[in-house]
Amino acid sequence: MNIPVRSTLLALLLFVLVTGCDESGPTAIEIPIESLEITGSGCAVMIEGSECTVGVIAMTPEGQSIINPVLRWSSMGSAVAILNQRGRIRAVAPGQATVRVENTTGTVSDETRVTVLINTGPK
Repeated sequence: MNIPVRSTLLALLLFVLVTGCDESGPTAIEIPIESLEITGSGCAVMIEGSECTVGVIAMTPEGQSIINPVLRWSSMGSAVAILNQRGRIRAVAPGQATVRVENTTGTVSDETRVTVLINTGPK
């Protein structure tokens, strides 16, 4: 077996061993999160019936950016704004809501305020 093929097979084996597997496929390895910052100030004021997506910047203790971190999203004020687990906000009624993102242990989080204005346009 030549060296490139052997190296590729070794890398694949290490990937499987590091990530782990079960019946549903590879499992995610959670990277420690030092800080979270919600981005997307365009969602601060929304019109009833509209949708907007906020992002998040997650950093490791070493200051490295984390791609696709494992997070939990929530909305305090779900009568005003509904939030999915990808940071997509749907403005459902006039008022204010707080959007929160946190790591899976709840030890690191960030929040932003969303104001929903009444839709005066045609329905």
